[in-house]
Amino acid sequence: MRKKQRNEITNEDEEQFQEHQTKKEKSREEKRLDKERAKTDRSFTAVTFDLEAVLPTPCSMVVSGETINWLKVKWIRVTKENPGSVFFNNGFDPENFMEAKFQSSSLRGRKKTGNIKLSPLNESKLQISTAKKADLLSLCKSGVIPTTYHYESLPVGKLVKDTLPEPDITDENLIDNI
Repeated sequence: MRKKQRNEITNEDEEQFQEHQTKKEKSREEKRLDKERAKTDRSFTAVTFDLEAVLPTPCSMVVSGETINWLKVKWIRVTKENPGSVFFNNGFDPENFMEAKFQSSSLRGRKKTGNIKLSPLNESKLQISTAKKADLLSLCKSGVIPTTYHYESLPVGKLVKDTLPEPDITDENLIDNI
């Protein structure tokens, strides 16, 4: 076997590149399917992270005697059923997940908080003004707002004022900056 010259592309390089492209396309397809599922299934959430942006150096930890190299992780899954665990995959096979537990048994002097019960901020649905509801319903009937987002059941309050949020920039500031 001859020595590879600098900037020379070998058959092995080409095969690795094609394999990488195939994995990339498979990953994008899985992401697209997850996004579609998240749109229709309210119990499912799809999130994408740029791990290279948050892991500037190779970070590893030992789980079940194996070292995890986070730079090689291609897929991360977090489930509601296992809040102290992160499931990760170094490839794109949906059956090949490994589990990393992040809830340690020793809290190193920290008090155990137990289960925290969050109470709702508002006891009832927030009310909107009559004018705002009429505007929303007219947008629904005209088809501007899709049927999945119809606002027919929103409660209306007679004392609710129809206010707009504060603008980030006023017209005077806009003219001054020109």
